[in-house]
Amino acid sequence: MNYRRQAINTIGDISGFGIYAIHNTLNGYEYIGDTWKPFSVRWKQHLYKLENGIHHCRLLQADWDTYGMNAFTFVVLECLDIPDRVFGRERHWFAQSRGHLYNSIGPRQ
Repeated sequence: MNYRRQAINTIGDISGFGIYAIHNTLNGYEYIGDTWKPFSVRWKQHLYKLENGIHHCRLLQADWDTYGMNAFTFVVLECLDIPDRVFGRERHWFAQSRGHLYNSIGPRQ
């Protein structure tokens, strides 16, 4: 199953694992991550940390605090069927971002 670039508007039980992004709809920046848990579980983990001001990504946390939850969407970039491919595919999506990342691998300039 392939959910490439599907925004999740209502968090259901989206099974599978793969690569996702937390996308800021106002400035275009993204936090790219991977998961072996259902995507909805991972999104809820991020939400908890962001809502409580304890997210490990300081740039993402700062923009969340500034713009609020409604400025962000959780996007499934790619579902994978082989766990060993996750790291390589995450790198692929980092490269596709053109530097607009919250992740430390692509600092904001």
